[in-house]
Amino acid sequence: MIEVALREFSAHGFRGVSVTAIAKEAGATPAMIHYYFGNKQGLYEAVLQRALGPSMKTSPWRRICAFWPRFTICPGAI
Repeated sequence: MIEVALREFSAHGFRGVSVTAIAKEAGATPAMIHYYFGNKQGLYEAVLQRALGPSMKTSPWRRICAFWPRFTICPGAI
């Protein structure tokens, strides 16, 4: 599901893709996405964590998260 979401978000942007479209492409249901990720924002954050996770421990992400800790892709964001 994450791989499909990454492809769809990359191609269409956050606003250009729906949970239904991602679920259909992944062979899942929108309810499964909501169960595992909460909503489209949660899925998007999971995609970013997967894609950027290792690099978030280095610059510039460390500086961004220190400056703006509520940024959604920062570990421990509220």
